[in-house]
Amino acid sequence: MVATILPATTADEKMRVTVWLRVPSAEPMSARWSEQQRRFVVSYPAGTVADRVSFMLRGSSWRVEDVRGTTFSPHGEIFHVLRPDPKGTDAVVGVEWNRDDRAGEDVARRAVGILACREGDADVDFVRARTACPRCHMHDKRESRIDIGGDTPFRATDDGGLYETLSVLTDDVEINDARGRDVNVDDKFVSLHCKTGNAEIVRSANGEVHVQCPARDEVPMASYDVAAALRNGDPHARDVCASRAYLYEHADRALRSAFSRAFQECELASRGRAAKWHEGARRGDRDIPTR
Repeated sequence: MVATILPATTADEKMRVTVWLRVPSAEPMSARWSEQQRRFVVSYPAGTVADRVSFMLRGSSWRVEDVRGTTFSPHGEIFHVLRPDPKGTDAVVGVEWNRDDRAGEDVARRAVGILACREGDADVDFVRARTACPRCHMHDKRESRIDIGGDTPFRATDDGGLYETLSVLTDDVEINDARGRDVNVDDKFVSLHCKTGNAEIVRSANGEVHVQCPARDEVPMASYDVAAALRNGDPHARDVCASRAYLYEHADRALRSAFSRAFQECELASRGRAAKWHEGARRGDRDIPTR
């Protein structure tokens, strides 16, 4: 999945985050009205798998550093975390546990910490802390427009507790540059805005790039002009539309209606348009997805 507003990277730009979604063909995704958020949110059928994959640049090669994801099963949600195989192979190994199994989460946290300890340069405490998945991935969480210094993302989650799908289907997204370097500020199709005045781009000598509002506790917003980007052949827009095409193909009528604007921007109701975006994305394959 490629969102309209891309995730931040580290100051040295040696980290990339990608998000992957696999929806079973037997049952589509849907949408329901959220009273909590006062808008429609996405819901997922059993068998859906979502993964957040972090890559690190090691020498001249991108290597998988961390995989965190969830599987929506008929009997509940199953989290999993994978780390590089300590034996030095290209494989990843890890653990899985039920979302509501607190004892299983504790076991997983210890196991992931042991794997991280064997990597040498990993921040073990950080890796362990991030294994508390329900804390960030609350179901149907509202977005936060005020930074209260918490440890959860500002963006909203959908019915499954995922962030990325809504960020693919929405042109306006909260900026979260906690990793150090926002990568959207130099995109000519992205505009930054705050309710309290003009957004300011702050660049540090160490490579960090942040966006801040006049009111320092306000979370800045970024808007991606999909239509203008498509007219100018922007590769990012192509990737966004390829992601929307996948969602459209796996959506029921309720979901297509609820997010009709996003699908219309990519002309997905036109025959053959989804295949065009998929083909365009394949032609643009890189050694590693950077979006």
